[in-house]
Amino acid sequence: MCATRVLWLLLVAWLVGSGAWGENLVFNPDFDTDVSGWTAEAEVSIAWSAIDASLDLSSGSAEVTNSVADANNGRGVNQCVDIAVVEGAAYDFGGKALIPDAQAKTGSAQVGLRWLAGPGCAGSTVGNQPRRETGTLGTWVELSSTEQIAPAGAASVLFLAFPSKIEAGGSLVAHFDDLYFRNTPLFADGFESGDLTAWSSTTQPILTVPPYVDQSKIAGLWWPYCDSGSCPPPLQTHDGLDFTPNEDLVPFQAAAPCQVTDVADFLNGGNGFYQVNVMMSCSANQRHGLIYAFEPMTDSTDDRDEQLANIDVQIGQVVAPGDVIGRLVQGQSYAHLHFGIWENWQQTCPEPFLSTAVRTELRDLIQSEPGHEDWEICN
Repeated sequence: MCATRVLWLLLVAWLVGSGAWGENLVFNPDFDTDVSGWTAEAEVSIAWSAIDASLDLSSGSAEVTNSVADANNGRGVNQCVDIAVVEGAAYDFGGKALIPDAQAKTGSAQVGLRWLAGPGCAGSTVGNQPRRETGTLGTWVELSSTEQIAPAGAASVLFLAFPSKIEAGGSLVAHFDDLYFRNTPLFADGFESGDLTAWSSTTQPILTVPPYVDQSKIAGLWWPYCDSGSCPPPLQTHDGLDFTPNEDLVPFQAAAPCQVTDVADFLNGGNGFYQVNVMMSCSANQRHGLIYAFEPMTDSTDDRDEQLANIDVQIGQVVAPGDVIGRLVQGQSYAHLHFGIWENWQQTCPEPFLSTAVRTELRDLIQSEPGHEDWEICN
């Protein structure tokens, strides 16, 4: 499969459409020019203020006024975060808050989350409602929370920023700036092994298992990686490894600890056949990742749907080496699993990342085919 362009476009589409792992998912978090994207609750007003947490003259903050009549009542502004929450996944949230001094009423400024059972912040509240607060007057205070776990049943999340007023009557004002909600990076030190030892392609191989579960069910590695411009005939430039099974529904497994970032089916314009791509991020800031392209080699929508039904992972899921990713539907001859690794947004030769045992196994698999005795994993 020569799919560099197709996979690259899918990767870019995922980054733009769903937010990169670790990216701030709050809309208008810095209030540079206005307070758009934020909804004031009943008896609350919101206005743009030139008071900026970083003293940036080109930015500002949200001035939120809580005028609820009752005592001990926190109410403010909110925003439904544009993300499909994955229960059990970890998220960070926070921001900066300022309570101007010399106010008649006292209280705190808080940021928090409300987990909801339905998509788009619909349905009932589920689980706990984490909060971070400050009662300090006259200065900006940073509020932060790390690794908040989305509770069972959570499908969406509402971000909250509000003054919580102690006394009845009157109003309490607080300013908010630099608000954020993001996925907690799973791999803080880069592409890591199971024991959390940082590694790179030049220091420590990490792919300790092959992408297939059972070698006896693999007919061959019929198309290796090639970008040299002098690929052994009849090879053309190719950005991964193609494994052909010898029966239907052969399972393929995770070759490294990663996070599933996308599962997408599409019609490959190069060959006119459907395929299902599973993309995984295996490091902070998506520096490294794996691609599994399940290619039944068919234009049948029934085969496409069957292939989708045989993907065993979902977006947001954390996988360990050996976890089954999916099973390949054998739609036609040359049905195969394309396996690729990317580094710094480019698919690259996987060999430096392979353990010695896996490297030997894959090289033997390639060279066992008559006429391929001089082929390498990367050519």
